[in-house]
Amino acid sequence: MAAIQSNSNISYHMRSNSFSTAPYPLVSQFEEHLNRLKSSASASSSSSLSHKLSGLQDLQDSTDKLLQLSTSQQVIAQDCSQKCVDELLDGSLRLLDICITAKDCLLQSKESVAEVQSAIRRRGAEAAFIVGAANYLASRKNVKKAIQKALRNIKGIRKDLIVKENDMLSMMK
Repeated sequence: MAAIQSNSNISYHMRSNSFSTAPYPLVSQFEEHLNRLKSSASASSSSSLSHKLSGLQDLQDSTDKLLQLSTSQQVIAQDCSQKCVDELLDGSLRLLDICITAKDCLLQSKESVAEVQSAIRRRGAEAAFIVGAANYLASRKNVKKAIQKALRNIKGIRKDLIVKENDMLSMMK
């Protein structure tokens, strides 16, 4: 019985101040949205474009949440000058412009298709069909130009900021 008492008197209460080594949930959410967008880059149907736009919006929202974290703000304040912050804000505005352009292009395409479909349904409206088809082809040409311009902007953003983003993400993990 004495052996039991001596064992019960010894207690090993140790407290640890360790933190989780897992990345912050918002960082993994951001990376998940980014990977989803990268994986869906090859699809080009109108439903996939709509899905990509919502994915791009999700990425924008998670970027906004990441930038509002106190740890993110501390990293930015410590490691970036005003120039770096301006570049990040400029990149965010470019992404927002690209989202708006993509939505406008999608709406313009839908309107042109609806106009052509309406002309097809009407009897004896060959002139309306020809005008609708010409408008559709013109809108497709404009959409193609806008998409190419947006892709050039995205590539420029990516080239400029990819190293800085990786450094900041690694600091936050």
